[in-house]
Amino acid sequence: VHGEATLDSGRIYNAHLTPVGGVGRVLMLQDVTHLKELNRVKSEFVAAVSHDMRTPLTSVQGYVDLLAKVGPVNKKQERFLARIETSIRSITDLIDDLLDIRRIEAELDLEMEACDLRHVIDDVVQRMRPYAEDGGQDLVWRPPVSSLWVRCNPPRIAQALENLVSNAIKYSSPGERVIVTGSEDEGHVVVSVSDEGIGIPREEQPRIFDRFYRGKSEEVAGIRGTGLGLSIVRAVVDKHGGRVWVESQPGAGSTFAFVLPALDGQI
Repeated sequence: VHGEATLDSGRIYNAHLTPVGGVGRVLMLQDVTHLKELNRVKSEFVAAVSHDMRTPLTSVQGYVDLLAKVGPVNKKQERFLARIETSIRSITDLIDDLLDIRRIEAELDLEMEACDLRHVIDDVVQRMRPYAEDGGQDLVWRPPVSSLWVRCNPPRIAQALENLVSNAIKYSSPGERVIVTGSEDEGHVVVSVSDEGIGIPREEQPRIFDRFYRGKSEEVAGIRGTGLGLSIVRAVVDKHGGRVWVESQPGAGSTFAFVLPALDGQI
């Protein structure tokens, strides 16, 4: 059992309670107060900078949109403008993801309600199906017969699932399948997204949920991304009292799954 313990003095400890056969239990406490404060300052700085970058980006995007309207542009100028717009979208996506992580960690817009996850998953699959079709993948949703009741924030869970499905599509080749499943098991609801794509080397798997981490292979280098999608997934799942993990082999695809506590009395 592990978690954080905050004392009346304000000190924060990372606590681990481990059973030891024939002895009892071992409790280990690590004072992480300073580290938590550093993380808070860093998060506030990133959020402030990200917010302040929105205004100049909006201005740049506005003038780029106006250029073609004030006079003709040649083919080379069109290519340059297209590259500028692509770069603006990349920076905007990065800012949006940074601000999202900040809001999730601060538990803003995180109101909980009873929800049947089958409806959330179905909506996400319908939204993502056109992207799968564009990439030539077959997006398959295998809904269970019974309901998947949990207490959650539906938009945030949908965001996490959308990130997982989007990644599965991006890292798969045309003709491959992306399979979404949901099930209830011993008081928990398990949702998984499996693909038949390039897979993840074992040595990289412990780091893929870290912020800004991206794979080192040449296959990954050409795929667009901010390196924050899986961090958002983990933040959302953690705030719901759940856990997320990956099972993968290079060349044999990946399965990302998360588990949430089932809602008592509804299943």
